[in-house]
Amino acid sequence: MDTVIYLTVTRYFRVSRREMVYLKFITEAYEGLLTVSTVDKTGGVIRVSFPACFRQDAEDLLLALAGEIPLEETEPPPARGNTIASTDSTASPYCR
Repeated sequence: MDTVIYLTVTRYFRVSRREMVYLKFITEAYEGLLTVSTVDKTGGVIRVSFPACFRQDAEDLLLALAGEIPLEETEPPPARGNTIASTDSTASPYCR
């Protein structure tokens, strides 16, 4: 089986700590569309990543969520230590 690499889009948002749980709950229901990771729980910074081929669907979902909860796009946090910088390419079995 050939390995296929797909471009991944990563965006960062600031949300209230209370809304993080709701956001993760809703996005998990869209299995495979996007992932939400907490970057800074104290500051309310999350990372949203999705395959570029799902850009329209992911951005539609983020837009709908922004109508329900405050989502403020923010810059990525500075890298710490020996972190390897991402080239935003991740294999995804969903884009064909």
